[in-house]
Formats: sequence, C-alpha cells, structure tokens
Amino acid sequence: MQRKLHTHAALEEFEQRIQSYPELMKYHLMMGTFDSLVCPVVPDLQSYKRFLTEKLTRLPGVGNLPSSFRLKQVIYNTGRPIAAG
Repeated sequence: MQRKLHTHAALEEFEQRIQSYPELMKYHLMMGTFDSLVCPVVPDLQSYKRFLTEKLTRLPGVGNLPSSFRLKQVIYNTGRPIAAG
C-alpha cells in the first residue's frame, strides 16, 4: 500500500486506526516502493472487497492499494542457520 500523507502525525493516526481491524493478521511499515504491507485474513473475495472499500480506503492518507494473492506455498522455513563471523 502507498500512503499519500507521510507526516509523523499521519503515520501515528494510521497505525492507531488500523490496529482496530480484526481482519488484519500482519501490518508492516515498509521501505521501498510501498509504504505498508497489510495481510488481512477474510473468508472470500467479497469479504476482501468489503474490507478494502469499507475500511482501508476510508483511512486518511491511503493512496495506491495494489493487491497480490499467494497461489501456492513452495518453501516455508522458520529458521536458517547463520554462520558466525
């Protein structure tokens, strides 16, 4: 997601309000092309559309909302050995 407002106050308000959404399992503040990564869990596409149109798009400062959906999990590792030094 890309936000239109990048002030400290706008970010704090956004983060406070987004925490009230039970559909969100994850929210990450990002660096790079997108400002935020939101990971909602909803039962179907109609519920996803409702989440976008009735909640996310109504937050102040929300700009572009590109969506991606995982088709298949190929690898999932929860830990990697990290070589010291």
